Amino acid sequence: MLITVSPDIHDTFPTIATPRSDRIKDLAPAMFVMSSQFTPRYYATLKRYGLDHVIAIHFAGIWWTRVGEGFAMRWRPRPDLSEKQVAQYRADIKGLGYKWGMLVNYTCFMPVTEYWDENLISLAADERLVDGWYGTYRTKPNAMADLARTVGKNIRARYPTDCVYLDVHTNWGASAVDYEAGVEGAGTARASILGNAACIREVHRQQGALCSEGIRRWLYAGISDMDYAQWVGREKSEHKPLLPDFDLLRIHPKEIGTAMGYGPRCFFTDEGLKEYFSDPGAGTSHHPLYHYVAATLAHGHSAMIGYGYFPALARTIHYYALLSGPQEDYLPDTVADIAWYSAETGKFVSTSEALQTGVREAGKLRITYAGGQAVCVNYHPDETWKLMVDGREFLLPPYGWVISKPGEILAYSALVEGRRVDYVDCTRYLYLNSGDRPATEGAVTVDGAVFIKKGKPLVVIPCGDLGGWKSEPCEAYPMFNDRVLAGPPADRGVRLLRVNAAQLLGIGEGKTVTVSRRDAQGNVAETQTVPAKQIELTPSADIADYVVR
Repeated sequence: MLITVSPDIHDTFPTIATPRSDRIKDLAPAMFVMSSQFTPRYYATLKRYGLDHVIAIHFAGIWWTRVGEGFAMRWRPRPDLSEKQVAQYRADIKGLGYKWGMLVNYTCFMPVTEYWDENLISLAADERLVDGWYGTYRTKPNAMADLARTVGKNIRARYPTDCVYLDVHTNWGASAVDYEAGVEGAGTARASILGNAACIREVHRQQGALCSEGIRRWLYAGISDMDYAQWVGREKSEHKPLLPDFDLLRIHPKEIGTAMGYGPRCFFTDEGLKEYFSDPGAGTSHHPLYHYVAATLAHGHSAMIGYGYFPALARTIHYYALLSGPQEDYLPDTVADIAWYSAETGKFVSTSEALQTGVREAGKLRITYAGGQAVCVNYHPDETWKLMVDGREFLLPPYGWVISKPGEILAYSALVEGRRVDYVDCTRYLYLNSGDRPATEGAVTVDGAVFIKKGKPLVVIPCGDLGGWKSEPCEAYPMFNDRVLAGPPADRGVRLLRVNAAQLLGIGEGKTVTVSRRDAQGNVAETQTVPAKQIELTPSADIADYVVR
């Protein structure tokens, strides 16, 4: 037994001797989306409303229709779904510029699988075949890589993937699985881990990037590119105080953690989850959303939706905007400093001192990345936090934050005149959600919410309230249901919208610009020439966005 004793808690963290994933930068801007349905219209809607970076993964429904049919070792789709349809759906997703993939698994073996061989099943110490998931057995660790190669080649030949969800694999811990005499490493945890790691590497070779389930994520960090960053324990994360140091200092440099697990169900208690799913889908008053996003930012994780969590379109844009720009910068970076604010002294202290003095319980955390981004999170359920950032005062509500990288990023969820206002200004876009009355920040004034894609031209998307989703049979893939926008309110939840295009386009304030109004299909309804300094826009149900040149 090895015991490390140190006054600095960081000295007690185990090191992770795996290489860093070389795909982090490519994956960093993206929101990971897991769906059990083929939903081409849903993804087309996300793209139409400005969400350019999405990893679209299809869950087990691509392989089966019900429990007991098996989802491991599969490359042929379920009987009512043809290879041609899967290839077409891949083309649908790729045509939007999104990354495409599906669930794969090599840990669970069903006797009906075409590759079934009893000699490839792990043998328990009492000579029984080792049980796996419902109706399956556990694959021998030393057999998984060969199976991943065989199946992966068949997938790659028909519908090559950009990223896959490698189910279960990073849940494997340091325990023996296979005890068959004569098998190298029989009865050892080492053989389990090395065989699993070899399988993960083979999936990389066959299928590109991968995300895995992540209960033992630290063992495979960097071998896996992403994982469901589950905060595992007897107590739900909802009630735990922050202590993200091991994640930030040891796992973050190696790979990407998604949200706080595979979705809100990993984070909230049943009671908290009920409140979370009562989200009105618009505005800045839904407290549980901020609890969830604040935890995500404090751990340096990325955006993820799916597994039944598909928020209304306005909230999806909101969630994406809060995370995509900042995460694009901090995910490839490393953490330089972690500090906790002491209200008693008015100073920041180290994690070790915060633990010893109780400062950690107040949850006022600052994470500074090596590249210069600083993330300040108020992870207290009741208290506000007043602080200065780059010479400007912010008042952070419970589960509020301010993110700064001078000249590149300013993002906050802060109190302005007594209500929460959310703002993100980064390289790719600008987002402002004013809550229940108008707010001005930089070049934009809005009463509601607006998402502006930067560049020449600008694309201005009013998105205070865009209505909910409705489920409709998918015409191209009738075995699935698609998510279709039910229809926005007449004003799209935006009562007032002014944009200083001169500032955003970097042109003289005396110049003029053309503003084209486009419908949901992208057709231009009308074009006007107006002064660049202050463009007044009046959102309507039939106009989805404005192109400013």
